[in-house]
Formats: sequence, C-alpha cells, structure tokens
Amino acid sequence: MIVLILILFVASPVVAATPSFDCKRASNTVGRIVCKDEALSALDRTLAGAYATASKKLSPDEAAEHRSLQRR
Repeated sequence: MIVLILILFVASPVVAATPSFDCKRASNTVGRIVCKDEALSALDRTLAGAYATASKKLSPDEAAEHRSLQRR
C-alpha cells in the first residue's frame, strides 16, 4: 500500500502543496499537521484523487452507502 502511494505521489504532477480540503476549516490535529507539511499535503491531494476515481465506479446506491459509512 505504501509503495502504491509513493508511486502515485511521484507520478502525479506537481501542484501547489495544498491538501484536498480547506486548511482554514481544519478542525483536528491531523488536519492541521497535513496543512503545515508540503509532502503530506501533496499525498492528501493524491489520495483524494484516487478516492474520487474509485468512487466513480460505484453505483448510486453503493456511493450513498459508502459516504454514509465514511461519516461515522
């Protein structure tokens, strides 16, 4: 898994090191750490892209269920 993340990170185009979320709204320690670290921000953006791609392959019902489980 780590190797896959590293491959995605190296293969992804260089974008401003901002995470996939608004740092002004980071409400927990992990979010604030990601916002302060360029490498973690880049990895977060890569992971968010992979998540979006995988989510598109779900049926509408599966997507709704998956979103519900993620919010718990």
